[in-house]
Amino acid sequence: MPPVVSVVVPVWNIEGYVDQCVSSVLDQSFESFEVILVDDGSTDRSRDICDGWADKDARVRVIHRDNGGLSAARNSGLAAAAGELVCFLDGDDWAEPGWLAHLVRAQRESGAEVVVTGVKVEHRDDSGEVVRCDELIPSARTIGPGSPPPEIDLQLINFLGYAWNKIYLRLFLDEHALRFEEGTSLVEDILFNAAALRTAEVVAVEPAAFVHYVQRPRVTLGSAYYPDLLALKARAIDQTRDLLVHWRVAPERVEGIVATMTARAVAMAARSVVAQPGGRRAQRSLLRAMLADADVAELVAGCTSTSALRRQDRWVLAQARRRRTRGLLLLGAVSARRPRRRGR
Repeated sequence: MPPVVSVVVPVWNIEGYVDQCVSSVLDQSFESFEVILVDDGSTDRSRDICDGWADKDARVRVIHRDNGGLSAARNSGLAAAAGELVCFLDGDDWAEPGWLAHLVRAQRESGAEVVVTGVKVEHRDDSGEVVRCDELIPSARTIGPGSPPPEIDLQLINFLGYAWNKIYLRLFLDEHALRFEEGTSLVEDILFNAAALRTAEVVAVEPAAFVHYVQRPRVTLGSAYYPDLLALKARAIDQTRDLLVHWRVAPERVEGIVATMTARAVAMAARSVVAQPGGRRAQRSLLRAMLADADVAELVAGCTSTSALRRQDRWVLAQARRRRTRGLLLLGAVSARRPRRRGR
């Protein structure tokens, strides 16, 4: 008899973390599940650790593949999944024992194709000790036929973007050919979920959090440099806009959210550029090239509903519109000194 839930866990060079992740799934109070570990061409001991779990527990299956990135690994796991429902968990995070039981119950009660939860952001120091855990919980709501337009805030937008705080009806994903976009980094979760949430008849948001999204001291999206960072963010923001329009969110609210997301994407790009070598002139050239991308320029130019934004966000958009990089880099240098969360 097939399991009710397939848990897909992509694994790449995380030998120090994967044991806690797999143990947390095997310790679930809900019993009908399988774990699909997708070893994405690991070069450390992760491969052997995955095989060891499969040898010890019949609920664990391992897929070994050449390195293809997070999206490709998840798609491999999804193609192999036998469960009626599927969820994703990154191999360096972990879940509390009630995770699957709660998600399955919520899906059964709502009939939703997608169930969304919150997250527990677990901060660890260099020694691996937990120094703080922030619990972020969304308000309960069901989005579907006959429901009023949902109340949307930036925290909910954040929850909607992740893949690992949800459970999906697998047949729904298969029937609509919903897969992660391979070859795309940084925004793969957002692109996948925007399509899934737009397609779903019913989306249920649960006021609960079970997955521990572990933050460790290392390079983050806030400081790593990607030449196409802003172009990718522009795609994600456009997809988010389309989702909110589909949900009949008030146009002025949609434009305010889009403007805020755009300002923060520009600020992130500035943070990433200030860490690059070559001096301020070279950094200004890099940031100016990001802002000159056609999709980015169109997005920034369209952010005209800014009166309700924070003063800093309004200023960032004004600088970006005129491609004035000097002030943006100064802001980036200041904000880069602050602690940043791990990104995916």
